[in-house]
This record gives sequence, structure tokens and C-alpha cells, in this order.
Amino acid sequence: FLLGVGLGFLTGLSRIAEDYFYPTFKVMAYVPVLGWLPVWLAVLGVSDALKVVLIAQAALSPIVLNVHDGVRDVPLSLLQVGRVFLFTPLQNLRWIVLPVAFPRIWSGIRFGLTKAWLVLVAVELLASTKGLGYMMVNARNLYQIDIMFVSVIAIATVGLLLDRGLEAVERHVLRWRS
Repeated sequence: FLLGVGLGFLTGLSRIAEDYFYPTFKVMAYVPVLGWLPVWLAVLGVSDALKVVLIAQAALSPIVLNVHDGVRDVPLSLLQVGRVFLFTPLQNLRWIVLPVAFPRIWSGIRFGLTKAWLVLVAVELLASTKGLGYMMVNARNLYQIDIMFVSVIAIATVGLLLDRGLEAVERHVLRWRS
């Protein structure tokens, strides 16, 4: 997540970085992550590294794109206020850019986490020897319907708890918005 936020800020603040990196993330956003599964399976095999790479790939694009857009959407008039007050670039970032961009940054993090969770479960369903997805496939193969439903409920519960946790953090951090 930190890599995505960092790259989003880099591409949002620098035209050179935007020209170099932004198109790559834009293209990555249009390719389904599971489309990369056969490629990464051939390179990494069935391993935890496969999960890590696919999860990172799933989370990175929405985070980078949202952070970039949030930084780019800072009104020029606010940046001019910073110049009037003789803000340094770091003060500008801290007192103007970050507060304006933070709602978009947080949306990107929440969306990235959602995609990461979905991809984790999908990879476990398709190419894993452990995890909730694997447990579901194994239960299906053994006709253990009860275990399959427990797996589905566990996946939904963890996803909901992750989202509610981020929602609570968002309410706390962005309480100045309301």
C-alpha cells in the first residue's frame, strides 16, 4: 500500500514521473489480475510468492490511480495561497495537498484492499494448497457442503471486517469533513 501511495504522489506531483509511470498503471487497471495467473504460475509455481505478486498487482493500480488523481485535483487557487504564505514544498504538501487529496487516497486504499482480498481468495481457489479458497475447493471435492458454506461465510466475514475497519479509520481521520 505504501508503494502505491508513494508512486501516486510521485506521478501526481511530477510531470516526468507521470509521463513515465502513469500509462503503465492505467493499462494494468484494464487487465484482469487473474489474466496474469498463468504467467505468474509458470514463473513462480504454486507458492506464497504467487499470492504476494498477484495481490500486490491487484492493489497497486487502484491506489496509484486514486492518489494521482487526488493530488492532481488540488485546486490551483489553494496552491497559490501556499505561495502567498511562502510555504516550502513540504509545507505545501502537508497543509494543502494532503488534506485535499486524502479522501481520494483513502478511497484508493479501500478499493485496493478490496481487490487484494478478492484476488487472494481467487488465487487460493485456483492455485493453492492452503487458505480459505483452498479449503472451499477441497470441501467441494470431498462433497463436504457444510465446510464449503463455512468457507463462504468466513470469506465474507473477513472481507466485511476489513472494510468496516477501514471505514472506522476513515471516519476518525476524516472527521473534519463532516
